[in-house]
Amino acid sequence: MNINATVDRKDIKEALGILAAPIDSHNADPPANVLIERLRTALHGCPEFMLQGKALQWKVRLILNDLGFVVSSPREGRESLEEFVFTNPHADPDRPVVVEVKSRPAEYEHRLVPLRQLDDFVFELSGEQEIRLEGLRSRPKKSGTVYREFGCLIDDSSPKHPTPHKGLLIQNAPCNLSFEHRSKDCFQFQQVEFAEKRGFCLLSLEDLLAWNAACRKSADMKDQFWVAIHNTFGVLGAPQNCNE
Repeated sequence: MNINATVDRKDIKEALGILAAPIDSHNADPPANVLIERLRTALHGCPEFMLQGKALQWKVRLILNDLGFVVSSPREGRESLEEFVFTNPHADPDRPVVVEVKSRPAEYEHRLVPLRQLDDFVFELSGEQEIRLEGLRSRPKKSGTVYREFGCLIDDSSPKHPTPHKGLLIQNAPCNLSFEHRSKDCFQFQQVEFAEKRGFCLLSLEDLLAWNAACRKSADMKDQFWVAIHNTFGVLGAPQNCNE
C-alpha cells in the first residue's frame, strides 16, 4: 500500500492510539511499513465489532488493499480516511467506487449525514455539475432509451457523466453491540431509501468481513464482489456461500 508520508503516517499513529497499541519510545518515527505492521497486529487483537474512527477506517482500507483493489485519495490536499476511492485494475477500472466509512452507536440519530457526505463526494468526482450544465445546453430528445444511473432515470440521448463513480457506505452499527447481538438491519429505513434513490450501495462491516473471507477462499469471488457493489441499489448482504 502506498503510504502518504505526511497524512497517512499521522493517521496510523492516531489509530494505534485508539487501539491502545504501544509505540516504541526508542523509535518515535518508524518507517511506514513498520507502522502498518503494528497497526495490523493491533487490529487483529481488537474485537471487530468495536472498531470505530480511524481504527475502523484503516481496517476497511487494509481489507480492500489486501484483496488487490487499488485504494487512493483522488483529491490532492483533501486526503481523508473516511472518504476514499478504490478501483479494480482487472475489471472496469474506469468505474471507481467512492467509499464513506462510518461507525454509529445505538443512540445515534443523524442517520443521513454520512450518505449526504457521500452524495457530495460522488457529485464532485463524477463531474455532475459539468454534465448538468451540458444537459441544459443540449436539451436531449425524449426518444432515447431510459436507464438508471446514480438512482435516477437517464435518457441515453442525454450527455453522459464524464467520470461516473459508484457510492458505497460501509458502516459499523451499532458499534457498542457484538455482531451476534445486533438485529439484521444495520441500516435504518431512511438510509436505505436514500441509497436506493441515489443508486448507492450500503454494506455493513460484518458483511464486508464475510465478503473478505469468501474472496480469500476463491479468486472468483473478488470479481463477484466488485460486480455486486456496482449492481446494488440499497443494501448488499453477505455472499450466499459465505457459510459453506
